[in-house]
Amino acid sequence: MLPLDAVPGVLGGTFHDDDTGGDMVYQVSRVPLAAAVSFAAGVLTSFVGIGGGILIVPMLNSLCGVPLRVAAATSVLMIGVTAVPSLLAHWAQGFLGDFHVAAMTAIGVLMGFQLGLGISPRAQVRSLKLIMAGILVIVAVRYLGWR
Repeated sequence: MLPLDAVPGVLGGTFHDDDTGGDMVYQVSRVPLAAAVSFAAGVLTSFVGIGGGILIVPMLNSLCGVPLRVAAATSVLMIGVTAVPSLLAHWAQGFLGDFHVAAMTAIGVLMGFQLGLGISPRAQVRSLKLIMAGILVIVAVRYLGWR
């Protein structure tokens, strides 16, 4: 983080940090790395249907200096930008079979989003990072077929 009187630049910003109770200034570093990982996340999203946020959020936070909550918000915005073209492409190829499953999934995601939105401001960033690390381990174990 930078001093409060620092200029965040084009790829930086300021935000209120609930953990410290103060305002924070940050700048994004390693932009080419962020672009490369985002590209890879896009490729993986189209190949295997995982959300790119599982790669982008930890990368922005740990490698590019973006605060966790800002990285998560950036990921959510990108989901909105990329979801529609991905949906249309998969639908056109016949991969979206049962709209009932999609509708139930959407309802579950919306309910979970509301719960997370209510809890997140009170959760410490360290706790959120530990939860994210645990989720990444579980996903890796499941994808690799270990049980």
